[in-house]
Amino acid sequence: MQLNCTLLRCLSSYMQLLVVEIHHVNRTISVMAQPSGILTILQTEKDLRSRADSLSSQKQKRLQQLQQRLQVDKQLCDSLGMTPFHLPPNCVVPTEQQLAELDEHIRELETEKV
Repeated sequence: MQLNCTLLRCLSSYMQLLVVEIHHVNRTISVMAQPSGILTILQTEKDLRSRADSLSSQKQKRLQQLQQRLQVDKQLCDSLGMTPFHLPPNCVVPTEQQLAELDEHIRELETEKV
């Protein structure tokens, strides 16, 4: 009798686990069956990739601008015996404001040179 009770409890626990697993599978199927949900995820991924590409392009452009401007700044500072423009050491990609400040510094040096 006790063995039967134990088996029934085990069977009952197993059935509960099966019910939970069936609900999980049903939810998964339900989500996969909703094309709008999948389309939304795909659209979000596309938007994020597009934004990442745009930012990467912007980064490359700023780094090229920085390199060109720092060359001009160095040449002017060398000829005038002045200190070159200083960017913070943690500056990996310059901001638009930092590039504008560098431009202003170069204009001042060019005025000084004349």
